[in-house]
Amino acid sequence: MMRRGLLIPFISIILLLTSLSLIHPLARAETIRDLDAEVPEGEYHHWNLNISAGDTIRVVFESNHTVDLFFLNKKGFNDYERVVSRDEGTFEYYIQGSAMDTNSTDFSFTVPDDQDFYFIIDNTLMPDGGAQPVSNVTYSIKITKDSFDVALFWTICSVMTGLVMGLVLAIVYLTVYRKKVGVLAATERPPVSQRSSVVEVAICPDCGAYSSRGDFCTQCGRKFR
Repeated sequence: MMRRGLLIPFISIILLLTSLSLIHPLARAETIRDLDAEVPEGEYHHWNLNISAGDTIRVVFESNHTVDLFFLNKKGFNDYERVVSRDEGTFEYYIQGSAMDTNSTDFSFTVPDDQDFYFIIDNTLMPDGGAQPVSNVTYSIKITKDSFDVALFWTICSVMTGLVMGLVLAIVYLTVYRKKVGVLAATERPPVSQRSSVVEVAICPDCGAYSSRGDFCTQCGRKFR
């Protein structure tokens, strides 16, 4: 049997493990983009992504010809549009979240911070070293994000904390109550010297002596009839 001193830590650990098992479902999967389309030669498709720092983004892409995929912030997107329109200059993009000269890819990355982000499917001549457009490109793309539900997480933590505190208080109450009951029972119990006792006495028919009840007289040794 588990010792009483180990009971509270044991229950607390069980509740903690239970709460941790609930954290995984708190990551909510949401589809940002899921479509089949065609990007003309020399053009690009782009989307402004509704994402936040810490979100995990997954991109699954297939096409009939190689293109470039770029993940950029607002400044990078503005620079990209200027480069494409003027056919000169440079722009910055996130290596994690981008793929050059590809027609099939499946990758994930974590959003670094909170700002406006864009995703581009590029079928232009830019940048140098990227895919070379030869025709219109048909593609299918699915972009999903896993975001952590902070509000639900703290709700679960509050509930689990309340359960632990309730169990602790209940165990403390039962421990104190049992001690009080034990002390009360001990004080109400009479001492051994005060407890009543009855001794059965008999008169021997042969010698007339008083003797404690038994098979033989304690004085003359005669057997009681």
